[in-house]
Amino acid sequence: MAQRFLSVLGAVLLLWWGSNLVIAFAEDLPHDHVKLTAEQMYQQWSLVTPADILHHAQEAAKHIHRNREQAFKEFNDASNPQWWPNPPFFSPVIVMRCDELRDVTHVYPEFLKSFSQPGVIRKFADTRGKHTFFDMCVKLKQRPDRPVWLSQLHFWPGVEGPVWMAVLGYPVKGTPYVIQGFYITANPDIKKLNREYIGR
Repeated sequence: MAQRFLSVLGAVLLLWWGSNLVIAFAEDLPHDHVKLTAEQMYQQWSLVTPADILHHAQEAAKHIHRNREQAFKEFNDASNPQWWPNPPFFSPVIVMRCDELRDVTHVYPEFLKSFSQPGVIRKFADTRGKHTFFDMCVKLKQRPDRPVWLSQLHFWPGVEGPVWMAVLGYPVKGTPYVIQGFYITANPDIKKLNREYIGR
């Protein structure tokens, strides 16, 4: 089943990213051994709130302020329960740089090899063709002091096919880093999330 997930994901990513980006996938992904439907995944996430994801990002930002780049090794560890509790039913911590349009951490080493290439954020698109993280960087440039939520329809470990999610971009003040957080939900109300949790 993991092979099917990877083949579909690889095909979709290469479709929108172009032939100049080569992704090296592993034979298996952690936390991808159980295959749920999208509805089952939404149900598993029903006890998680946007406030939980925001708090998680805030704690990660504090960790970066205390430890700087030394924190990245912990974020890259998919088995670290502090930064990816209860996977795949909670958000990992992924850190990107909008000034370089790339990730600097990722819980899957195979993905980090590709996502850490400068400019890759501009190329990435979800299954709708939306450039989620590039759009996020544009919004953060307009309001660099405020986090932002955006919607995304994309793949997630442990589920067959893409699922809807709200994606948080949380800038780490005084640094070039932005924390990505993910909230899996069937109907992401982005206006409400930005109004109630961010004040945008």
